[in-house]
Amino acid sequence: MFKQLSNIIRQNKSLQYNLVRFSSRNEPSQKAWEQALPPYYGFNVEKNYPYSDKTIPADDKVQEIVPLTRNQLSDTDILDFWGEGKILLSHLKPQISYGFENCYNLNHQYQVVTEGFQTGYKIPNRIPVKDFDCTGIDKYIADGSFNIITHMRYPITESSAKAISRIIRKDTGLIVLYNPSENEEAMIKVELRKIGFINYQNINWPGEVVKGQISIGNMKAFVPASPLAIRYIDNGQFDQCVDLLAFMYKNGFADQVYEVLKQQSNSDNIFKIGFRLQGTDWGRQVLSRCGFGKSLMDILSMTDNTRFQISTKVTGGIKNNYLICYPRYALTSGQMQFVQPLQAYFDPTESNSQQSVHISEFKLVSQNYGEYFHIQLPIIPSLELCTLQGKDIEMAYFSNEQSIIKNVRIIPQDNGNYFKISLNNGKQNMLASEYTLFKGYDARFKTIGEESKIQISKI
Repeated sequence: MFKQLSNIIRQNKSLQYNLVRFSSRNEPSQKAWEQALPPYYGFNVEKNYPYSDKTIPADDKVQEIVPLTRNQLSDTDILDFWGEGKILLSHLKPQISYGFENCYNLNHQYQVVTEGFQTGYKIPNRIPVKDFDCTGIDKYIADGSFNIITHMRYPITESSAKAISRIIRKDTGLIVLYNPSENEEAMIKVELRKIGFINYQNINWPGEVVKGQISIGNMKAFVPASPLAIRYIDNGQFDQCVDLLAFMYKNGFADQVYEVLKQQSNSDNIFKIGFRLQGTDWGRQVLSRCGFGKSLMDILSMTDNTRFQISTKVTGGIKNNYLICYPRYALTSGQMQFVQPLQAYFDPTESNSQQSVHISEFKLVSQNYGEYFHIQLPIIPSLELCTLQGKDIEMAYFSNEQSIIKNVRIIPQDNGNYFKISLNNGKQNMLASEYTLFKGYDARFKTIGEESKIQISKI
């Protein structure tokens, strides 16, 4: 969303002009407003807002107002508190413009434009309120309607802070304050914290908005902490997610960090985040407090020396078994011999087969922060000749090198107590390693039923 904003909010808010904070607010003149010229839409996009050129009706007529709702507004619609539309200061050299040309301007019902050649005109796309405490705003704007809210010019009050927190969308919203005082910032932080918004500057849009334009002074961006972290995860932006989680954890949003991570406990995304967190002291503290299953924590905390074993969840509880290597038959034709490689798979039903090699431990090697894993198996000795259907068959043998099953996805289940395993192609609970004739084997997991769950635990 934030990348889009650089194309949406094309504003030139001048430090010298538009960022002047009005410490006193004189009540605008009703007579002056009634005599003012209509709104100027030469470089303002007309929203055809029905109440833009009207005053607030008497109390007995307020019920006739139809408020703006989320369904009526796009993600790019802006609500500018105390905005006056786009202002052009053509008398300056170079010429300066500021404000938003495509937005709704919330302002006093009798306020007129105060700068530029439009001075004294009525405000374009104005949403009226009775006073600078935003009295009556709830009649015009429904809860959670606007995706982008900006605030400047007049001081933030407790009432306007509450109005902003009510109007903003709680899942995707962005709130931008221009040059707030310390007291104003502290006041609005209290309200925005109640809805899970955090003052976080490390987003994409501010630098893009002001690039090559006039300095706009001190900007404060507030975003919905947990929804933004989850969007980063959904978009594969795991480094950005971890940066945000770190900021949240260190600024009083620890509980929200735990909840974000717990939502990923049945997804392999937890590895992509968890291995990044393991590299920091605060990250290890967070993971230890999330209540993940032991199997998941064993993998997240593994080192180069960690070895694992496999068990499965079957009727009656957990039954420890092994990854077993079964020989396939070999074919002999004249002087040419073709030997099919061995087949290795995890099969709790055939662990006593005499023609199997039991692999009781293996090593996991994380690739790209757990996006995939390699399963590294120990050296397997050669197998002897055996008789199959009355014929002597020369069996294939393993190479003397450690064999690796590549690009395996490990998908947590049951809060990380169990896992499903799949290849890069996504087929559940089946593995197949690359092999060379005479020097390798085909390794695969064979589980009972489509929903079998495997436990991977540290030895």
